[in-house]
Amino acid sequence: METGAHRFVEGAWDGPFDASLPSSAIACFGSGGELVENGVRFVTPTHMLERLHLIRRGEEIVISNSLVFALVVAGEEIDPAYKYYHFDLMTNMRGYRRYRPSVRTKSGGEVRVFMHCNVFIDQALTILERTLGPDNPELAPTMEHYAQILRMQQDFAKAASLDARVMKIRVTRTLKHAFVDVDKGRMASEW
Repeated sequence: METGAHRFVEGAWDGPFDASLPSSAIACFGSGGELVENGVRFVTPTHMLERLHLIRRGEEIVISNSLVFALVVAGEEIDPAYKYYHFDLMTNMRGYRRYRPSVRTKSGGEVRVFMHCNVFIDQALTILERTLGPDNPELAPTMEHYAQILRMQQDFAKAASLDARVMKIRVTRTLKHAFVDVDKGRMASEW
């Protein structure tokens, strides 16, 4: 997890870390958030294996790449009488535009699911989704472009003298929470 004054991200994207934003990437391999004018923009991966989960509770929005975390923070639960969560959450296998956009909670609320998009939340807590891919052809890379993106990532890693080899990693700290205060224009996290 990398944090900065105006963004946080877990992952990599097709641009240099210091000079670009994940939300403008054609390929983003992770998720994060960016403080922008009048709100915050959350970024999903550009692959279909991960998603963001959003739960609205009155004047509060909880958004996370972890369904369990979002449920706990929002004080929600899945409905034990509903047997199809697994199938509902796997509808992404149908494609970018055919996945189920929400699942219900025990209280009758919903968990909205976002995949392959940017999610903008303004100061009035209006939620706007910008889809990636076929609806925005400039953001739909070809396989040739993915190969170029991977070469660029390798070049960025070399330029920064980073070791890009796979190794065993032991996690010694975990993120307790991160928040965005849109009114004060700041982000914070606690370990």
